[in-house]
Amino acid sequence: MNESACIAPTAVLVGNVEVGARSRVVYGAALNSEASIVRIGDGVVVCENAVIRATALGITPHPVLIADHAFIGPHATVLGCTLAQSVYVATGATVLQGAEVGPRCVVAVGALVHADAVVPEGSFIPPERAYFAPFRKSEKAE
Repeated sequence: MNESACIAPTAVLVGNVEVGARSRVVYGAALNSEASIVRIGDGVVVCENAVIRATALGITPHPVLIADHAFIGPHATVLGCTLAQSVYVATGATVLQGAEVGPRCVVAVGALVHADAVVPEGSFIPPERAYFAPFRKSEKAE
């Protein structure tokens, strides 16, 4: 935990959770590494009641890797995925296991990025919509 990070007294950090410099984890947020890792970069904001959880169960563990200057909105859910630099995950949005969200993407209010989806740099996922593709080449159905 970087000493310049600010963790609210009601935030819960469980397991192997790293929080970078000048990052904030505010009231009611829950970060759980589940025997994997949650790594939060520098200058990241995790808002009220957001849930960030890695997954270590199953064949492939899914850590959570959040790059610098990302924003995780209130009541957002981030599960076992990778968020690149300056990603904005809005209120109530969800990013599922194995997904990769590219730099400067916006996942709008209530939107869903499905498991294993790859979101290209600078994309906008509209409110209340689901993003399913493209998938990693190695995981496409033959």
